[in-house]
Amino acid sequence: TLSGGESLCQPEFARDLLRAAKEHGLNTALESMACAPFETIETILPYLDLYLMDIKHTNPAKHKEFTGRPNDLMMENARKVALSGKCKLIIRVPVIPTFNDTIEEIQGIARFADTLPGVEQLHLLPYHRLGQDKYIGLGRPYLMEGILPPTKEHMETLRKAAESVSSLRVQIGGWSKNNKNNIFFTTKTTRNNDKFLTISSIRSKISLSLIHNHKYNLYDLILI
Repeated sequence: TLSGGESLCQPEFARDLLRAAKEHGLNTALESMACAPFETIETILPYLDLYLMDIKHTNPAKHKEFTGRPNDLMMENARKVALSGKCKLIIRVPVIPTFNDTIEEIQGIARFADTLPGVEQLHLLPYHRLGQDKYIGLGRPYLMEGILPPTKEHMETLRKAAESVSSLRVQIGGWSKNNKNNIFFTTKTTRNNDKFLTISSIRSKISLSLIHNHKYNLYDLILI
């Protein structure tokens, strides 16, 4: 699984890593919000078994207000990926209070996902604060300081609301936490333009980080 940040920010690397995984007989998955030209996504699809695509909102104005960009490209790409039939597509919603955690907003996303050919599942991912320490470490303000994660009861209400307006199987949380064979690849770029590739295995309970030092063009592999 290629995970976040956003894997499509490094599309050639993502394509080559997925291709290598397929050549070694591994199933592949990509977590992404599809915020790239479809021509870029198209180069990755032949090496992809599962696309876990984030759809945050169906309202273009509210999406732009909170994320800085409209949602038309992402929604158009969701339909194109679904129509391509080249991989399984699951729609995921990071449920964030004050942004998209009302019944009407979640039902809007569910209705949209239900129109995508071949899409059968919708995952509701409750907002958490695990990234707060990263902001502190980078010396950046955490702008969601006062936002609390949604309660289990509210998430269950949203799950039932989404199922009531669609034919989708709706679950709370992601698909991979119970898949003991899954391997995660997470890419990050620091302010110094150093690149981190973290490889995590649930079965063996280990994580490795391949760190590229941009200044000296050196690589380090560490156990974390």
